[in-house]
Formats: sequence, C-alpha cells, structure tokens
Amino acid sequence: MSKLKAQIKGEITVLRNGEIIFKESNTITADALEILLRSMTGVITSDKVNTIKFTGAFGTVSKTVTAAVANVGTTSVTYTTTATEADFNGTVTDLALNMSSINKNLAVKTGLTIIKDNLTRLEIQWKITLTIA
Repeated sequence: MSKLKAQIKGEITVLRNGEIIFKESNTITADALEILLRSMTGVITSDKVNTIKFTGAFGTVSKTVTAAVANVGTTSVTYTTTATEADFNGTVTDLALNMSSINKNLAVKTGLTIIKDNLTRLEIQWKITLTIA
C-alpha cells in the first residue's frame, strides 16, 4: 500500500473598488484538518467554510461568503465576499477564512495594512488548493 501526502495552500486577492491591491499566500491553520473533515461528511449542513473575518482597531467584522466556486480543471475552491462602504472604517490588520458553526479558521493572513473608509469597497477572493500526491 502506498502512502499519499496531502498539501493545502491558500492565496488571497484583495480588491479595493475593483482594483487589485494585494495578492499573497496565507497561513493554513492547525484546525484545517477538522474543518475539511466536517465539510466532507455533510452530516451537519452548517459545517462549511462560510465567513471571512476582517479584524483591525475597529474590532472584528464577519462577512458571509457570497460565492464558493470549485475552479474547473483544478483542485481548488475560491471563496468570495465583499465589505461594503458602510460595513466598517479603519485599517484591516488580519483576515480569516472561517467555519462559523465551530468558529475555527481554515486559513489566516496577519500583519496587513489595508485601509478602508466609508468610500471604499473591499472584495476578498480566497483560493484554497488541495494537492494529493
């Protein structure tokens, strides 16, 4: 019997008013295995990655994922949400891709300096890729 190895990686793209301002890899958390296993069972329908959290001096704002799309021809899924002009004002320092039913993060990105005011709309596109070899 051969052993397979799985690798999970993520990439975040941030758009401010439709323009890409940030595109970088992220940290997959230790909770990723539990989140993936819960998602695969489908026993509890709320067990899915469904929020992206924005954190800064303004506190933490959770936005529902508006699209979770399997990327055709790849082993990746892209999660998308938008923080509208009215959602919050301030500097985003952390982002988290979250399963709200258990409040655990699949992936995080810290140390950010993304400025958002009441004239700014931020769209987050978070791609998670699973590779098995």
